[in-house]
Amino acid sequence: MKIRLLLPALIAAAILPASACDLCPFNTTSHDWDPSSGFYLGLAEQFTRFTTLQHEGHKIPNDASQKLESSITQLFLGYNFSPKLGFQINVPLIHRSFRRLEEGAIQTGSVSGMGDASLLLQWSVFSHEDAESLVLARLGAGIKLPTGDSARLAEEASESETSAVHGHELALGSGSVDAILNADFVARRHRAFFAAGIQYNMRTEGDFDYRFGNDFFWNAGPGFFLSAADSHTLALQFVCSAETKTEDYFRGQRAEDTAATSVFLGPRIRATWQKSLTADLSLELPVHSENSATQLLPDYRLRASFSWTF
Repeated sequence: MKIRLLLPALIAAAILPASACDLCPFNTTSHDWDPSSGFYLGLAEQFTRFTTLQHEGHKIPNDASQKLESSITQLFLGYNFSPKLGFQINVPLIHRSFRRLEEGAIQTGSVSGMGDASLLLQWSVFSHEDAESLVLARLGAGIKLPTGDSARLAEEASESETSAVHGHELALGSGSVDAILNADFVARRHRAFFAAGIQYNMRTEGDFDYRFGNDFFWNAGPGFFLSAADSHTLALQFVCSAETKTEDYFRGQRAEDTAATSVFLGPRIRATWQKSLTADLSLELPVHSENSATQLLPDYRLRASFSWTF
């Protein structure tokens, strides 16, 4: 059985599209941990719908039907220098549509464009395999570059307190150079496996004297290979994931409506074909949310990815 072919995808997807904070100006996407050297490229999509209005962790009526719909399409290109060391570039394309309450009037609109790109270095720190089991672990580090338009951050100076969709949620970039740290792990015994990943983003002050809060992501869950033929593999995983973001700072003052923690549960399906193509599809449903002040929180999140090794 060619179970090992899909394990790189399971590791990568432990922090896939990552891990991702939709209200943050960047996300990272990882590719398969391919045991061979060479190039790979791919595309990852994350769609999140926000209509749940909460104040200090408690749901409140959304009488104005305020909402935010976010689509982040990431293009990534990487190169494995060796089976243990690889480099990757991620470029996000973002589209967000919104409906919000501003000074007593309903305002609708959308923003689109390139987000903040990231450069990542991945290093395999441990690998063990025998006839019945496999254990793999990897560490990563990188930087996020200020390539996205940060103009919407200027709205923070004049926004209405009644609005649930703010400039920091619509900005395509932050104007800052930030650090990214991540780690992922997978263990397999026969057809059963367990995969997990974490990511921590350390922010600096960017344009308009705005500093996004640091954010931490993790996910983990068991899975099972439904099929493991020579030409293809198919796996199902049940995943618990979470993201925590601290408060932002604007002109040296805390932005009170920016801290949040969300926990999600949902299934993932992953497949490979002919050792070079990998596909991934997942649904995430929130089961617990905490937030500061009044914010829109996610109703659901869809992720999909496709990559090709050549």
